[in-house]
Amino acid sequence: MIAVNPGRSPAAHAFQAAGGDFIQTTIEKLPPALGCFDLICEHYPFTIGRVLGVCERSPCTIGRSVHALRAFAMPRLKQLAEAGRWVIFTESPGLAGTLHALAQIDPALRRNFTSQIIELNDAQAPLSRYPILSTRFLVILQRANHSATSITDRASATVS
Repeated sequence: MIAVNPGRSPAAHAFQAAGGDFIQTTIEKLPPALGCFDLICEHYPFTIGRVLGVCERSPCTIGRSVHALRAFAMPRLKQLAEAGRWVIFTESPGLAGTLHALAQIDPALRRNFTSQIIELNDAQAPLSRYPILSTRFLVILQRANHSATSITDRASATVS
């Protein structure tokens, strides 16, 4: 297991002290040599920034731009192994909805990923002092397992 965060928190120190691997960076900057992951889990990712052509002066959520949303999502999706899952806990109904919509609208993502949104209550969501909204969502994007599908297809083709 590898924990990744741009900031080194007391929790990161405790994780390392217990034998875990911690890398102080962002998911987008992870070296490809680490390979693919079965699970990428993010709790309340910070998705506010300046988005070219949408909100250059005052930061806004990346969900207001398909380009910015793809720039956020694709590095994570590319690092998933077959049948791997990207799990995001967010307070933002906008982020949850736009990530789900991106996976439904983009033809390449629709062929290779499934997505779901689950509304959570406070007891079901991870604790955080950062979210300012009272809503909580779990968004799951899962890569298809094409090798299992191709094995099934070959087996059924043999039986026919």
